[in-house]
Amino acid sequence: MLKIAKKYIFVPEICERGRMGNRRACTWLRSHGVDSPIRLQKNKYFGFRRQKVEKLLAEQEALHACRVAELKNAPDNERTRLAVPSFGPSAKHDGI
Repeated sequence: MLKIAKKYIFVPEICERGRMGNRRACTWLRSHGVDSPIRLQKNKYFGFRRQKVEKLLAEQEALHACRVAELKNAPDNERTRLAVPSFGPSAKHDGI
């Protein structure tokens, strides 16, 4: 089994590292021209060549890190501001 893991990467690992769901991971890989060379069952347990996927995952991780850094530096507006709770001890009341 170790030989397979060195040569192929399976969907659960791709999902974990790429922060995406099963179907999205498969669609994302196919959109980048990576087809699944092995299936452990019919239409299940897809394995992709690790060498190709590792490169794409590294690019995805770098893009995610860049977006997180940009979000931290973004000005406070409707798209980036965290919602203020409307109830509970930290809620602000207008005295109504």
